[in-house]
Amino acid sequence: MNRFATVFAILGAVLLTTPAVVLAQGVHTHDGFFLRLSTGAGFSSSTEKIQGTEVGYEGGCGQGSFAIGYAVAPNFILNFDLFGNLVSDPTVTIDGTEVGEAEDVEVDTSGYGVGATYYFMPVNIYLAGSFGFGETTAKYKGNESTTDPGYAANLMAGKEWWVSSDWGVGVAGQLVWASVPDKVGGKTYTLNTTSFGALFTATYN
Repeated sequence: MNRFATVFAILGAVLLTTPAVVLAQGVHTHDGFFLRLSTGAGFSSSTEKIQGTEVGYEGGCGQGSFAIGYAVAPNFILNFDLFGNLVSDPTVTIDGTEVGEAEDVEVDTSGYGVGATYYFMPVNIYLAGSFGFGETTAKYKGNESTTDPGYAANLMAGKEWWVSSDWGVGVAGQLVWASVPDKVGGKTYTLNTTSFGALFTATYN
């Protein structure tokens, strides 16, 4: 997912240039500056009812998220979140029946929002959620079509292990949801997307 690779590179540069006095927080504690990078794979399903016919796109996907924020209380972080998924060559369904594979098609759902992360210590298990806005883009051989912005949400639950005084790595489950308006033939319909995935995470806190 190119957008996540770009975001990770930018935030890595931000982290490296952040003054040490800001980053110097407690050892193995969730306080101060917060940065979580996550990437993995899952399954995505998008459906849209057009003139009484339900059209769907589904398949394996790459998905992930990037969160940056600050601990406003021990183990409780408020954060800004970027998230999404990307499906290549999805299976097309009509009223729930598979009709074939859409070759050379990519369906990219992305979102951003604000939310919170809470850690249950000392087991270092967390719950995270954010809500905001998103859109879906379909690409086919250099051509692309993007929906209008709609609503989107990201939910995660994970477990981390400390690998240094402030860095932890772990695994997480992720649910990405989006409901966006899609204009087809002069009319506006609602495209709903839901994906579930398993992620690898790296967190600085």
